[in-house]
Amino acid sequence: FAVTYTWNSAKNVCNTNCDIVSPVLICNNQNDQALVNQWRSQGKKVLLSFGGAGMGGSWAGDVNDCWDYCYGKENHVVSQLDSIVRAQNFDGVDIDYEYFYESAEAQNFLSSITTGLKNTLPVGSIITHAPMEPDSKIGTAYYNILKANAAILDFLMPQYYNG
Repeated sequence: FAVTYTWNSAKNVCNTNCDIVSPVLICNNQNDQALVNQWRSQGKKVLLSFGGAGMGGSWAGDVNDCWDYCYGKENHVVSQLDSIVRAQNFDGVDIDYEYFYESAEAQNFLSSITTGLKNTLPVGSIITHAPMEPDSKIGTAYYNILKANAAILDFLMPQYYNG
C-alpha cells in the first residue's frame, strides 16, 4: 500500500504534508522490484494500492485520520502516485478509500485524484476504486463520485468483507 503515515499501535502518525512513503514496499516489508517485474513478465497487471484502513476508517473506534491531511493536496498526491507508478513499474493505481466522504473536501479529493491520475499516468494505466460495499450503494455521495467518474475507472473492487 502507498500510505502517508508511520504505523503506531495507538494511532498512526500521519504525515501532515501528505507525503507518500516511497519506494512502496512490495513483499516482506521491503521493496522487491524483481517480484513486480516477474509478475508483469507473466502477463499479470500489478496495481499500486493507495490508502487502506490505516489512513483512516469510517467505523466506530477507528482513530486514524491521515486522509484529512491530504485534502487540498490533490495535485501533490497525483504527482507522487505518478512518480511511484513510473519508478516501480506498476500498471496503475487502486484507490482504497475507507473513510468519511460526506464533506465537500472529501468528495473533491476523491474526484480530483481520480481525474488527475487519468490525466497524468502513462497511457493505458489502470485506475480503480475499492469502496466498502455500503459506500457504493445508490444514493450515497461515494456512489455519485463513482458514477460521475465511470468513464475514467477501469473497474471497481467493492469490499464486501468489511462493509
